Amino acid sequence: MLLVVTKNIIKKELFIMKNRQSNGFTLIELIMVMIILGVLAAVAIPRYLETIQKSEVSAEDAVIDRICVALENFAQHKMLTEGRRYWPENPFDALETVPQT
Repeated sequence: MLLVVTKNIIKKELFIMKNRQSNGFTLIELIMVMIILGVLAAVAIPRYLETIQKSEVSAEDAVIDRICVALENFAQHKMLTEGRRYWPENPFDALETVPQT
């Protein structure tokens, strides 16, 4: 009789444990997920910021290159029309509207 009662108690406890385990995550699982997310963030955020900075530098270099080409074209045009080659003192003189600073 004692064996049957003990067996029933163990079955109840196992049933309760199975139901309890299927209801959510354990604390250790949640901590491990937080650690993994922290490591990923520690690696990804600096790379993201570095990529943004490189793209800004690249865009600025492209603008500077376009200004240099335009100034060279201006100087070539002055050479053909006026017989002397020069660059404007202010490269924005020939613009219809001056860009905002």
